[in-house]
Amino acid sequence: MLILGKNSAKDRRERIKNEFWSEEIAWTGEGEKGWFRAPRTLPLVLTLLSLKEVSGNLDPGRVYLDLLARHRDSGIVDMMSDGEHSFSAGYPGTRGIRTWKERMKLLEDLGFIKSRTMGNAQYGHVLLLHPTLAVQQLRNKGKVPDNLWDLYRTSQIRTKEATYEQRMEAIEHAKVAAAKKIEDAKTAAAGKVEQGKAAAATKVAAGKSARINTPAAKTAAPKRRSKFLESPRGKSGKGVAKRA
Repeated sequence: MLILGKNSAKDRRERIKNEFWSEEIAWTGEGEKGWFRAPRTLPLVLTLLSLKEVSGNLDPGRVYLDLLARHRDSGIVDMMSDGEHSFSAGYPGTRGIRTWKERMKLLEDLGFIKSRTMGNAQYGHVLLLHPTLAVQQLRNKGKVPDNLWDLYRTSQIRTKEATYEQRMEAIEHAKVAAAKKIEDAKTAAAGKVEQGKAAAATKVAAGKSARINTPAAKTAAPKRRSKFLESPRGKSGKGVAKRA
């Protein structure tokens, strides 16, 4: 019986490449620096964005692809000039920037991105929202046809991509964990304050006890003799006559 190893699928692809294109330089992504991160369902997302039921006559697919290609991490896109983005998305000429901005607004309305202005730049900062959430919202609105939806879900299952429900559950768990962490921190801080107060009170009490138990404090001070007893009159109150 033939036992396939963990890398059997990769080995199979290597054999196919060597069989038919052994002399060609293939794109593998290994050791490369000029690639970007994207979900395997991206082709279906772009197909969805091209539907008139979703975008009308404003297909924002190329604008979305340009944003994905510039993303490195954290969901934040390193934005350049409007002219560069519009040209990269296939909108040259004087009207290109306006066309690009129309599609950027559409992507934001559809839930694929969020943006913030920076000075005079309308799109100074751009955040890529998770496409699974955006697609699910469009599905809930009845804008994703069944045939596309079925293939989209099948692709997610094949690639083991988390579903919308799984992501929302993870978000809720993260919120609960964060709230618990904050509460635990508050409790720990309050405990430290109480410990500090108790330590301070103990220190004050110890200081008072030390002063009371010192040898000087224990030795009673000699009583001062009354001026009356020291007077020449003596205890009787009558003065003693001096001899001439």
